[in-house]
Amino acid sequence: MEKKIVLLCLWLAACFFTGCQTYYYANEEFNSAFQRSDFGYCRKWLAKHKPRKRAKDKFLYYANSGMVNFLLNKEDSSNIFFEKSFLLAEDFQQKAGENVAALLTNPKRITYAGERHEQYLISYFKAINLLKLRQNETALIEARRLIRKMNVLEDQSKKNYRSDGFLLWMIGSIFEAAGEVNNAYIYYKKSQEAYEKNFGSLVQASVPQQLKEDLVRTAYLSGFETEGQMFETKLGIKNKPLNPDEGMAFLIWHKGPGPVKAENRIVFQLVKGAGGQVFFTNEEWGLNFPFFLPPGEANNPGRLDNLKIITMAWPKYTNRQTYFQTMSAQVNGKNLGFQKASSIEKIAAADLKDRMLKEMATSISRVAIKQAVQYAATRATEESIKSGKGDKDKKASQADLAGSLVNLAFTIANTATEVADTRNWQTLPAEIEVLKIPLPVGKHVVKLRASGKSGSNPEQTIELDIRPGQTTVYTVQTF
Repeated sequence: MEKKIVLLCLWLAACFFTGCQTYYYANEEFNSAFQRSDFGYCRKWLAKHKPRKRAKDKFLYYANSGMVNFLLNKEDSSNIFFEKSFLLAEDFQQKAGENVAALLTNPKRITYAGERHEQYLISYFKAINLLKLRQNETALIEARRLIRKMNVLEDQSKKNYRSDGFLLWMIGSIFEAAGEVNNAYIYYKKSQEAYEKNFGSLVQASVPQQLKEDLVRTAYLSGFETEGQMFETKLGIKNKPLNPDEGMAFLIWHKGPGPVKAENRIVFQLVKGAGGQVFFTNEEWGLNFPFFLPPGEANNPGRLDNLKIITMAWPKYTNRQTYFQTMSAQVNGKNLGFQKASSIEKIAAADLKDRMLKEMATSISRVAIKQAVQYAATRATEESIKSGKGDKDKKASQADLAGSLVNLAFTIANTATEVADTRNWQTLPAEIEVLKIPLPVGKHVVKLRASGKSGSNPEQTIELDIRPGQTTVYTVQTF
């Protein structure tokens, strides 16, 4: 029996080293190709690595497939994949069996349906594809789906990531592109309020100048002259109506590689409280979480509060280096700069922080169950050997040894399975900057110039086909 337990320990140790691999490094070949902008290779890689029917990370597979096709300007194919991710998130319901498995093993066994901001961005990218195809009415449907999802997932108790000012601005832009000026004004106003309240400080961006102009222009177009005048005074700008022979150019820069999740292990001290309460404390992080033991645990020597310290695995976001820092557009003899509108790096971290207490409760429950199972298995092994035939002293010695080995095996197993869920949508950009300008009807050659840390200034020349009263969208991605 002892030999079997030793072999179990070695196997569990091997599982520990393979189980610690993050989602990013598990897909390193794809991620490396993506960052060197080899999107054709990424598309082939995804075709060869289709998820199994019961795979837990289909959301990410479809989101990555949608993004790769988005960057290859295959808008229709891109939206097919994005729609699959959208439906998976819509239909997702955690099953009780999945929750139990996660508590006994690790959270990677639960189906991944996307973080809140990731679900929002699925609709954002779908809408951008449709605007690029000038399918404004269909883009409007996607905007309404995004509004509904934001209403469902928006929780006023969230302290860090609440109203997304950039996405509200995009919704307003879609309404305006579809000719619904009144609704456009409503969402431009909501966007401006969000930037001023908390979104601007979160993403470290002021209210974009183009948003101010959109807000004032649509206020007047909607017949709200008093409000238009009020915003002119408040924002320090004048109304700039579109002329009949003008259209709107909307350039969107998806800047840098987005954040990836890594594992962060935190050591907690356990402090006993009154009435079966245990406090998990970590002075370095300033954490102090109460946890109530189940009734009837007072006489259980293996109960949770007999531990002194405990290690828990948490997900954390790690930002990647962004090479190109600024971008300008040369059009009709003018050099115009892009303006920061959003930071997915900041949003992702805030979104994760908002559910930190939930993560903590799940981790504590997982540790409590593991500890109870470990104690029960150790005691059962010892009692089984002691109840057998033979010399009592010898059996007691064998029972102690077997109990120690079982305890060791469970310690290794618990360490191996105490891992953080490091899955996230890793093909998102780090930040989003925009340039929204009215241009005369016709074709315009625009030179885009990005500036890197080493002073390199690569140029890209594009052609915009501006149509009267319409919005022409163009996106660019750099790393």
